[in-house]
Amino acid sequence: EQRKNTLRSFQNKSVFSILAVQAKRLKLLLIMLARNIELAVKAHIHQKHTNYDQLLSNGWERTEARSAVTEKLSQILREWSRK
Repeated sequence: EQRKNTLRSFQNKSVFSILAVQAKRLKLLLIMLARNIELAVKAHIHQKHTNYDQLLSNGWERTEARSAVTEKLSQILREWSRK
């Protein structure tokens, strides 16, 4: 009987350990997904709602063009977050 209880205790701990690892993996996956969505939304705003592409075609470096449209990007993100 004691052996059975020990075995059950070990199995329960193993299940909880596995669940804890899976929960950490799921959390990491959700963080990565959220980051990818954020990047996709920002890329869409850059290309469709600012003059970012025009700046690039006029010879601006990417970092300069991003800096030039940062305020517009932030404004749009704020507007969209209210909806």
